[in-house]
Amino acid sequence: MNLQRMTGLSVFVLALSALLLAVCDGEDPAGPTGDKIRPTVKVTSPQDGATGVAVDMGVSVTFSEPIDTASVDSSTFFLDGDVTGAFGFGGNTVTLTPDSLLAYSSPYTVTVTTGITDNAGNELSEPFSWSFTTVDDPATLPPTVVSTDPADGATGVYAPISATFSKAMDPATLTPSSFGLSPSVGGVVTYSARTATFTPDDTLEYDSPYTATITTAVADTSGIHLESDYSWEFTTGPDPMIPVAALVWPPDSAIIGDSVTVTAEASHPVGISCVEFYIDGLYLAAADDSVAPYEYSWDASDLAIAGVHTLLARAYDSAGRVGISDTVTVFYRWEELIADGNDPWRTDIARVLARSTSTLLEMRYEFSESWYNPYDTILDDTTLDLGIYFDTDQSGLSGRTDFAGIQLNDIGAEYRVIIGLHGVDTALAVWQGGVWQPVFDIEGFAYLSLPPDTNVLEFGINWSDLPPGPAADIVSINLFFRSPTSFYPDWVPNQGQGHVTVRHASRYIGEEFSYGSPHPERPKDKPAVMRDNPFSSRLPRRL
Repeated sequence: MNLQRMTGLSVFVLALSALLLAVCDGEDPAGPTGDKIRPTVKVTSPQDGATGVAVDMGVSVTFSEPIDTASVDSSTFFLDGDVTGAFGFGGNTVTLTPDSLLAYSSPYTVTVTTGITDNAGNELSEPFSWSFTTVDDPATLPPTVVSTDPADGATGVYAPISATFSKAMDPATLTPSSFGLSPSVGGVVTYSARTATFTPDDTLEYDSPYTATITTAVADTSGIHLESDYSWEFTTGPDPMIPVAALVWPPDSAIIGDSVTVTAEASHPVGISCVEFYIDGLYLAAADDSVAPYEYSWDASDLAIAGVHTLLARAYDSAGRVGISDTVTVFYRWEELIADGNDPWRTDIARVLARSTSTLLEMRYEFSESWYNPYDTILDDTTLDLGIYFDTDQSGLSGRTDFAGIQLNDIGAEYRVIIGLHGVDTALAVWQGGVWQPVFDIEGFAYLSLPPDTNVLEFGINWSDLPPGPAADIVSINLFFRSPTSFYPDWVPNQGQGHVTVRHASRYIGEEFSYGSPHPERPKDKPAVMRDNPFSSRLPRRL
């Protein structure tokens, strides 16, 4: 045989041998489907290392592709401990459901072997195992209190006291010595459906705190005791036989005049014998009523103007038991013009009050929060800045009608009062020649009350400084608020259109007052100095 034929034959034999070896190793590049990818484990349930696994839970494994169900049996997918069960298939997931419950408090290892193949016959690349531990036997766990009635911290309690446990309890261990109250109260304990109930022998003290305690003497039906004492607190309700009293007039924060009919409601299961009325904590002569509606005619005419006073009522039954109403606060001789209904915030005017005599206009502003110091130069968002615009001729066509592009609602302002940080240059100004010209500074007020750390501003201004308008002598006011750090209009009412009205005379309760010398007259040889609108620039100053 020549060398050329031997070389060709050798090459053929080597190629044939390599092909046969490849076929024997299952790596035929064509294969039945051309699939050479081996399946892998993607997800297990329970997870590896899981604890507290339910004993009736199945074990499942999700592969990277569908598995040949014929390759899954007890030799390729199993739990240690000779656990037997049935296999279920869904998508890429295989589940083994044990024939019986797993053991409590036990570790288990699950294994899938390389005997599992995909539908192309490719085997799992390597065996895969994971482990978990089952839940403890509930019978071996100590009982716990899962809920109480009343709940911890409850008030107004009248009913018996009960506790519900996590498992069935031994009723013999539930006694007044293992479940009771402090201060000590006699009673009986009953048990049903995991709930123990303590019923006092007598009514608990009203409006009193109590502590309920269940001790470790309590045990379940297996004799396992509570691990530690369990306690909770509650407060009993008021005596239902105590009369109930409530003031219904005047309402809280009301403005009152010289004559006030104070009215109360009172109730009692048997009946009310008498209702007493107290002004500023004092019972006044004949300030009682024994027939509904319960009323007291209060003569407040001797009170100091702008005083704040408190009212309450006490209702008695025939046994002398007494019920006391909530306290109501009232303002004497201030009348509420309007309350601002928008959500309160730091730079919000809550309400406006006023009173008037034939010579004096007095205004009161209440804010949602206190300011720190109304004249502080620090740019703080609690510093006061208040502008009040007066329309004395009741015409929206005359006076100042806009400000920084904002309409002054429906008024034309002939006068303006500035109080607060910008009030150094101008307290009262008149709109003339298209500019504000000052009339007087803050010393020109009849009075000005603007203390720090408060939410109330009051001032008085002589009517003679605001020439009366048409026959009704009405002054319309509109409010403007600006914080020192931002421009913010707070029109009252409710940041919307509108105004409030103060009559020159006979509109609000009042008397004639003398506040000493009027504001100093400006020397005739010194004409009024034109000044910039204090709201148009930031010029921090102190008074």
